[in-house]
Amino acid sequence: MTAEINATRFDGSSGTANAALGERYGIDWEYAGVGDSAILVPTAEGKKRCEVGDWVVKNPDGTFRVYRPEVPA
Repeated sequence: MTAEINATRFDGSSGTANAALGERYGIDWEYAGVGDSAILVPTAEGKKRCEVGDWVVKNPDGTFRVYRPEVPA
């Protein structure tokens, strides 16, 4: 069995956010704050903060999740 995962690593650019989430700023995604490179991603649980280096995953039902890479201890 194989599974296809639709994931994009956020690099801080609006182009990456547009490609991963959609191009309607303020509806599909928005910046977390003025001068902040993080974005807010709409998820089933509400808006989640996505930092540079985090992964945005699109689920088969069209909803999104944000995953942070593991940080070594």
